[in-house]
Amino acid sequence: MFRCSDCKKWLVPSKITVSKEYRDNIVQIVNVPAKQCPNCGQSFLEDYVYKQRDDFLSFKVHEGVLDYETFEAIEIAFITNMF
Repeated sequence: MFRCSDCKKWLVPSKITVSKEYRDNIVQIVNVPAKQCPNCGQSFLEDYVYKQRDDFLSFKVHEGVLDYETFEAIEIAFITNMF
């Protein structure tokens, strides 16, 4: 568990909305797993989430709002079916 770099409160797991520019468009991704400060609202993404987010954008860029949980479920199903 980590503390907020601004106010030093313990971070809690949460789901946030992230905006990202991709191919000259602003895309919103909802339900992104993050750690968030309950005091100041500062959010932190883990490294694997950054990579998945970028993979997700290249996969579904034609949509304006993307759901991270839906992409993650598709990715898990794909991997599961490989074995």
